[in-house]
Amino acid sequence: MPNNELGVFLWNIADEKEGFKFGKPWRQSEKSLGIVIPVLRTKKIQRQYKMIEETKKVNIEDTGSIDKVNVKNDDDQNVFMRSGIILAGDTQERAVVSGAIILPNSTMEIEVKCVHASKGISSGTKMKAREYAPLKVHKALKSRDQGRVWGAVQDHTQAMVGFMSASAPAYRMQSASDDLIATIEEVETVKQDIEDAIKDIPLLDQQVGAIIFNSVGIVGFEVFDSDDSWKALHKKVLAKYSDVLQQKQEEPLFQLKLEVIPEKIRAFTEDIMKANEKSSTATKVSNTMLIEGNKIIGEYTTINGNIIHVIAFKK
Repeated sequence: MPNNELGVFLWNIADEKEGFKFGKPWRQSEKSLGIVIPVLRTKKIQRQYKMIEETKKVNIEDTGSIDKVNVKNDDDQNVFMRSGIILAGDTQERAVVSGAIILPNSTMEIEVKCVHASKGISSGTKMKAREYAPLKVHKALKSRDQGRVWGAVQDHTQAMVGFMSASAPAYRMQSASDDLIATIEEVETVKQDIEDAIKDIPLLDQQVGAIIFNSVGIVGFEVFDSDDSWKALHKKVLAKYSDVLQQKQEEPLFQLKLEVIPEKIRAFTEDIMKANEKSSTATKVSNTMLIEGNKIIGEYTTINGNIIHVIAFKK
């Protein structure tokens, strides 16, 4: 079962302690079923890392193996690579399986899964963080099963063909592609053109994460220890919940009452604390633990025993 540090971190969020508090709920319209609850933290934390999005001193190279890439950190600080990042270059695109801390001035082999089956591998090719995996693919990454990841890519691209056919016939995709990045970027471009993109989600002062609800409960939960980390990637991360956030009801009947938010988070926390966990990526100062239970799947990362990031999804 997950350790007490994770439990304390999550309970502090639910109970709005240690500087944590909830911001004003955001929904795209009054008919939207999806709601974003911002998580704020008034207590300033001195980070022990920076995000990979915040440095140009990290070099990623294809090892020639389908499930490994080399990451070299030439920065003088720890660098955090979040799970679900899609790496691209003149080689087969891969997605990062679990979060990892790359120590200063060191090289680390990172576990990845292919998200473009028909593209060949070119060993030694430089790669860069380019996109973030959609929700279904991100969940599949946690299984560490390449077949399930390919299946999730196929499911996502087929769903996007349906979206394009229904919402934007002029842009109709002929068939599902196994090129995940191309699908993501094409759909996001079309959503902008037809004004169906997720827009205007505010980034609040002191925001460290967000909890995504639908009419059933929590769909996704992601919180960092610092607002600087959330700021580095919040917009693209929340865009991956667009299918949830754009679900609508005919009449604005569903309202998420603010007083039930802590109750829902406590229940979600209890599910996490009942889950099984196993170490995924470890260094002498950090550890990322995969967590999986009957209702949730996710991970958390620590540096020197302190929680820096938690991400979890409803199964």
